[in-house]
Amino acid sequence: MHQKFFVCENENVLETIFVIIMNCKKAEISHERKSEMKKIILSLALVTLLVLVSGCGTMGSFRASNVTNVELSQPNFNIVARDLQGSAMQGYLIGVSFPQASDIATFGLIKVSGVDKLYDTAVKALWDDYREKHGATEGKKLALVNIRQDTKTLNTLVYTEATLYLSADVVEFIE
Repeated sequence: MHQKFFVCENENVLETIFVIIMNCKKAEISHERKSEMKKIILSLALVTLLVLVSGCGTMGSFRASNVTNVELSQPNFNIVARDLQGSAMQGYLIGVSFPQASDIATFGLIKVSGVDKLYDTAVKALWDDYREKHGATEGKKLALVNIRQDTKTLNTLVYTEATLYLSADVVEFIE
């Protein structure tokens, strides 16, 4: 008895795999055909597993090497703010976060809270802290200096959270 196997477009993948397995058990199939079917089933299972396991993730921060030469031999700047704070957080279901040097690496299946860009959001929060305490930044020659970075991670069985904390001082250049 020779039986044909097919997959309909509208069937669920798991139902299709079950039908194939059941038909393999019922039909008299040659050893070669069984070997081919096992390869197909293993391939489908592997693809399904990869889709389920692969998820969202982020790693590290953008470290620009923008170098500006500033003459500091004269008193041409004033420190206008000290110890400003900015932070950003991401939370994922079924994942893991871990520190990697001064950065955070996060791998998660489903993002449930937080922002997409940790470093960018933390820097913006740091400037928001400046504006709240010292007013507008427009028209001023400001720079962040002494930037410090801390990280915190939380890992439970079903939830992971990564938080990036930045603190910095601000200088204003004078003519």
